[in-house]
Amino acid sequence: MRALILCAGKATRLGLRKTPKCMVKINGKPILEYIINHLNNYGVTEIVVNIHINPQMVMDYFGTRLLYFFEPEPLGVEKTIISLARWLGDRFIVANGDTITNVNLYEMMR
Repeated sequence: MRALILCAGKATRLGLRKTPKCMVKINGKPILEYIINHLNNYGVTEIVVNIHINPQMVMDYFGTRLLYFFEPEPLGVEKTIISLARWLGDRFIVANGDTITNVNLYEMMR
């Protein structure tokens, strides 16, 4: 199973200029770390993130653990999915890069 984590938002309401929302730390870890760990716990290891604001910050932290889709200008969810459709395949998970959840992914996929 593959996943797309949406991380290209501009975070204007939070007033972040150089920090992607997905890299805001909670208890010392970026939000994105929690999302990735949750996906990994359900066997999802092939993960791509779309990035826009300060992409190097995300890439430096996660390295080769993720695939990266840089958007010079945010495409929006639909266009991002269309752009990645060949890689994503027919069944995939989409998660928001600023939302931590404990949803049971097995139940969701069933």
